[in-house]
Amino acid sequence: MRRLGYESYGTRQRRRGAMISRELAVLDPPGFLGARVLQLFSFPSGDQSEFERFGPKEYAALGVPRLVSVGGRLQPDERDSSADHCGCAVGFSGRPAGVQRVVRELRQRHQPGDRRASPHSGVRFWLTNTAATAVRFHYSEGHSGAEPVVSQGRMGVAVFAHDFQTIRPLAERDNANIVHWSEFDRAAHYAALEVPELVVI
Repeated sequence: MRRLGYESYGTRQRRRGAMISRELAVLDPPGFLGARVLQLFSFPSGDQSEFERFGPKEYAALGVPRLVSVGGRLQPDERDSSADHCGCAVGFSGRPAGVQRVVRELRQRHQPGDRRASPHSGVRFWLTNTAATAVRFHYSEGHSGAEPVVSQGRMGVAVFAHDFQTIRPLAERDNANIVHWSEFDRAAHYAALEVPELVVI
């Protein structure tokens, strides 16, 4: 960003962009103002004391990802999701019908309670034959072996009703400088398309 001439900047991202934004917050370079993310991925470590601040909402949110114990630490089941991602790559790369089916299945899985047809850019993977390249990120993330790091950079979090539910006590454990937290009673995984007026708040 400095090479582009920006003395200060921030980010606003979701999904893998949210992961990259958090890594930028971990680095907290000069001029970085902060990151606003629509998902902040923090999961239980296995320490029972982490559940002391949990209420019904937090326990319900635990049911969103499938969790497994890896080295005594609960994490998303990358073995299962890696298979899903490979299936996505084959479906996207093979034929337009594969794109339609994979998008429908992802919509049903990630937007419980909100069955509206959300716009999806999956067709671009078919047109450019880049599905395998796009999903390799998920495989690499699940096999990186990286140790958890607490971020000190400024973070803002937006949680939408039918999207991944960021669990605040866990997010605050992993991110020491959350300066803004907002929750909305509508919208799903594509909130920027569904409710752009809320995303820009």
